[in-house]
Amino acid sequence: MRIVQHNRKRIREVLEPPNLIEIQYNSYRWFLEEGLKELFQTFSPIYDMTGNYFLEFGDYCLGEPKYSVEECREREMTFAIPLRVKVRFGKVDGEVQESEIYLGDLPLMTEGGTFIVNGRERVIISQLNRTAGIHFPSPYLSSTGREMMSRAFSKVLQMQIIPAEGPWLDGGTDPQNVIRLKVHQSKHLPITQIIKAFAHYEEARVPAELELERAVGWRMLEPVVLAGRTLLEPGDVLTLDLLENLPA
Repeated sequence: MRIVQHNRKRIREVLEPPNLIEIQYNSYRWFLEEGLKELFQTFSPIYDMTGNYFLEFGDYCLGEPKYSVEECREREMTFAIPLRVKVRFGKVDGEVQESEIYLGDLPLMTEGGTFIVNGRERVIISQLNRTAGIHFPSPYLSSTGREMMSRAFSKVLQMQIIPAEGPWLDGGTDPQNVIRLKVHQSKHLPITQIIKAFAHYEEARVPAELELERAVGWRMLEPVVLAGRTLLEPGDVLTLDLLENLPA
């Protein structure tokens, strides 16, 4: 009868276990040392509507936590440190005052890479963000997996404008082949209204710079009214004869 012998020797350690929360430490350390400074620089200095007075943020300092981690857990408080910033306020060509102000408490990371918020332990999970730019979903499919087609048997194009900061812009063409955009969770708007809102073009300059040949085949989104008379209705297709007969 064969006897099975158990080897109770411990396997030697081949690879040291990695520090799995090191990325949390490094990210939070960068935020305290450099991230806050870059954040203040994004909106500092702040000028009033006249441009005569300004408010500028300078160096900042971090204090010590008022309570320990255990005390924050027992009292259901947030483990945080005070944040103070030196600010300069004054007139552009006049007297400038400098003082240190208290902005608030900043949550402090514990040794375990977590945060204590209202007595409860929280952790920040790293996520991947999409690269800023313009993205075109391919191959232009709907959520059901079928290719979306307009009434004119042309593809309904979709796009996403992802800025480095701020809300996304979702949009594309609708069944009437009109380009529409949606800002965050608002309804879809014609791209012409978005351009007007951004004040990219002066409304009076658009007709003067537009060539008539380029407008042939376009569809009106808004009515054209002159002296109480409606010249064009929404949905009308522009032709060369129609454009040439419009009053200047």
